[in-house]
Amino acid sequence: MANKFGLDLDATWKRLLRESHSHEIPDVLHWEDHKLRWDEWKSQIEGQLDDGSYQPHPPVVVERPKDNFAVRPMALLHPIDRIVYEAVVDALTVQIDAVLPEEVRSSRLKDAGKLETERQIRAWVDFQNRGRDLYKDSGYEYLLSTDVVSYFEYVEIGILVSDLKGLPGVDHAVVDLLSTILNTFQRTSHTWGLPQGMRASSILGNFYMLPLDRTLERETNVKYIRYQDDIKVFSTKPSHLRRALQRMNRALRGRHLNLSVHKTKMLEGSAILEEFEDTRKDAIQYGLKIQAPGAPEELRKLFDDAVAEVPPVARDVKFAIYRLAQLEDDHAVPWILEHLSEVPYLASQLVDYLSVHIPSHPEIEERIRSYLLNDDENLYPWVEMQLLRMLAKAPQLSDDTYNCVWSILEDDRKESLVRQYAARALGRHIRPGDIASLRDAFTSHSGFWLRRALLAAIADAEQQSGGIDKAWFGAVASADPELEATARYLRSVTKLPNP
Repeated sequence: MANKFGLDLDATWKRLLRESHSHEIPDVLHWEDHKLRWDEWKSQIEGQLDDGSYQPHPPVVVERPKDNFAVRPMALLHPIDRIVYEAVVDALTVQIDAVLPEEVRSSRLKDAGKLETERQIRAWVDFQNRGRDLYKDSGYEYLLSTDVVSYFEYVEIGILVSDLKGLPGVDHAVVDLLSTILNTFQRTSHTWGLPQGMRASSILGNFYMLPLDRTLERETNVKYIRYQDDIKVFSTKPSHLRRALQRMNRALRGRHLNLSVHKTKMLEGSAILEEFEDTRKDAIQYGLKIQAPGAPEELRKLFDDAVAEVPPVARDVKFAIYRLAQLEDDHAVPWILEHLSEVPYLASQLVDYLSVHIPSHPEIEERIRSYLLNDDENLYPWVEMQLLRMLAKAPQLSDDTYNCVWSILEDDRKESLVRQYAARALGRHIRPGDIASLRDAFTSHSGFWLRRALLAAIADAEQQSGGIDKAWFGAVASADPELEATARYLRSVTKLPNP
């Protein structure tokens, strides 16, 4: 910790590397080449932090669909800025976690004083189980279910910073550094509030909601649980919940936040259990675990019932297709291909499922290609990127799909993230003459991230065609300091990570 803020950059770096395969916005090389730059980056970061010259790069906003219409703005930070931001929040996390009540179930530390958080899937299951217990075992017959509108975007940085400085044991200099980082993100991009898609933002978001927690703790007639901005309040009388709702609204207005009118609802009796997943999925999961003969059929029926609703029940679809993929069951393929454009918010899950079946279902590739070429359907770069990832992992591509991917790579109007995965898809499905074309594309483009992806594509292609041209990659390393580490990594690795 050789910087004046005492940030443990090495610990944060190692954690982010471990988590690289699960980052919400995937990296084309899963940060593998960045390992060779870490010593350089660490020295650079510490020097800039110590002399006050550190300035974050502008984030790139990637819009991820939430439903058929709305999107959630995800922030793609430069790796250096991701490391610094997460390290700053790591330095505040123990103090933040210590003041959060046990009712807050998201992004909590496993052990007091240690920086490892619970896996979020496990934390979500715990949240669901606690909700069921409050109904079944504690006698609360009424539930108020609600969440906050655009939660991360409307966090007021000034309020957050002021609150953090009031925490016992917090270094005010670290909080001021956090303020500089967040204000710079906001000033240099369309990122508002907290950049979404990172553990650090979830921890800060939890803390920002603390006045709401305190308000609900003072309501003696209710019990509550919270997972980020998903709030469940229980009571024995509807009047208690209505009074609590009024006080919640007042607490949130002081944070410049509002509850969602459309997602605020009162539930009673058995409807409460349905709000916390449901026993049907529990039974299916248990049946699959013990390999009960009827469990796969029950899973298919759950999927059918979920997609029969308008709109489809997203959480049931996700539950079903994840497990259908594990079973290599193609039951959901026809529906997905027919309705792909209607469920952009399920893109990452659907792609994982379809990837299992693309070798045996040629209609999948044909449908994906038609989607990519259709301007009326292909509206979201996030979805386009996910589909190109799937094509990159496919065992082979038809000539038409291959030409489609080339057209995406060469289209300057496309988002960089989309073109990066087009490059990786082409590198994995090389044709005679393509290496020269990829090298031409590499030399004709100036953007670092696309050039890096093209380098990866060239390495992929050369490995399939007889071996890496180490002299060429050495020349790139010598000519371009920014890509030097990437070129060194690619000339030495025998197998690139999957896209």
